[in-house]
Amino acid sequence: MPIFENSDETEQVEYHDDIDVVTGPESDRKRISLGFAAKALVSILGVSIFFSLGNTFAGNIRINSTGTLEYGQGIAVAAACSSTTPLTLTPNATLINAPGNGASFYFQSVTVSNIPAGCTGADFEISAYGTSSSTPLAIFNSTATKAIVYNNAGTFIAGYKTSGVNISSGSGTFTITFNTPAALASAVAKVTLQSTNHTPWPCSDGGPCEIGETGPGGGIVFYVNPTGFNCGASFSSTGSPSGGKCNYMELAPYNWSTLGADPHLNWSTDANRATAVPGLTLDAGWSLGAGNNVNSAALAAVIGQGLQQTNLIVAQNGTCANSATCTYAAGAAKAYTSTVKGVLYSDWYLGNIGEVNNLCKYATAQTGTPDTRKCSGGEYVSAPFYGSGTLLTNQAQGGFSSSYYSSSDQGGATGNFRFDLRSGQALSNFTKETLPCAVRPIRAF
Repeated sequence: MPIFENSDETEQVEYHDDIDVVTGPESDRKRISLGFAAKALVSILGVSIFFSLGNTFAGNIRINSTGTLEYGQGIAVAAACSSTTPLTLTPNATLINAPGNGASFYFQSVTVSNIPAGCTGADFEISAYGTSSSTPLAIFNSTATKAIVYNNAGTFIAGYKTSGVNISSGSGTFTITFNTPAALASAVAKVTLQSTNHTPWPCSDGGPCEIGETGPGGGIVFYVNPTGFNCGASFSSTGSPSGGKCNYMELAPYNWSTLGADPHLNWSTDANRATAVPGLTLDAGWSLGAGNNVNSAALAAVIGQGLQQTNLIVAQNGTCANSATCTYAAGAAKAYTSTVKGVLYSDWYLGNIGEVNNLCKYATAQTGTPDTRKCSGGEYVSAPFYGSGTLLTNQAQGGFSSSYYSSSDQGGATGNFRFDLRSGQALSNFTKETLPCAVRPIRAF
């Protein structure tokens, strides 16, 4: 197990804009650029800043008590999976301005390169330690003491229960960056890197997901977006359950309702059938094309907004005590909850047209197409065509029991949008109260 240790050598330097800080002993100085963040801070304050390298920024790091390097400098190390091929490990520190605490250097990222093919399928585990304890330091997410990176056939991704990180992957190299670093650079005395056998991190346990897998909430993953999308009650880049963007959507199981098949419910209560939902944009800001085909350019823009829209509908029509007795679509979807491994998931909602469009793609084997592409409808995968009159109970493909599904988009004060999974058409301006459609809750995460 390679071990990097931080020496006690320190030096007081004065930092001015547009210069490099020189650290380390006189005989072995290395130049480290403090980067844009430090320069911007000096520019804003208009003053010189003094850093004590012993208290703020770690000077030298040692490996197995021999040889020294500094943050930003790489060194050859060995790992079990690499055999005789040395890896190159580079720890990095970043100046971060914490509100109320001033600017400090944090141990924020590690780059590992020169990774041979023999490490394919292995996990890389990274930890850091202080000078006087064998207990690993918390290095990110306030309490996380180790970061695991999985070599998935040459593509490096977050490993078992490693979240709150960004991993850039290249040929034989990766850089893992902690979004919220927790360890001051000066507190890190040693960094350890080891390769281990891969520990699977299933989607249902918060790991990476693929379409068709069981999601954390017990549903079926029907949409995957690696780059992430805005979501949550505020439809923002911090709306996911983990505080960032969402990457996935799952649909509730086919038997989510105690009624058996997907219930057919009106869009609103009778009292509000002729009243527009306050705050909910009519037609969700886009219009229908020819033949009731959705304006495809707008489909991607509204993905993830369904929870916000559902909340507006519920605010007008009232909260339902449970999904089984609720009389309108958004209320029933919002009232649905699932408990998996002791965790309660109560963020289910009624999807909007952009989201139900992807539900249609899943039901008809069109997943993986661009978000702007409209579902063309068709026969349900692994199930009879709806026109045969047979209920679709194939759980693997969602078990859809109807062709017309409700969405959280309204088509005017008295109308709403419903989506025909057979044809891929979004139909609007049907009376909210008298034309019930099937309901299936979804959630984004």
